[in-house]
Amino acid sequence: MNSNYCQHRLLFSKLSFQRGHEGFVSFIAKTQLIEHYKKSLGAINFGGQLMIINNKAALSLIGKYFKN
Repeated sequence: MNSNYCQHRLLFSKLSFQRGHEGFVSFIAKTQLIEHYKKSLGAINFGGQLMIINNKAALSLIGKYFKN
């Protein structure tokens, strides 16, 4: 992951689990980054610019980038 934006979404997914929210994160994406977030994070476009990282995608990201 080379984007600070992606790194922040990854961290937010981990924090979401730690706070009891099952890894779910939503965010507003810049239009030109929607496809990037779909491919790199497994995010789902929920309409317009609203993106969601669901439980399955969050678990995958955490397993890939956090070893602890």
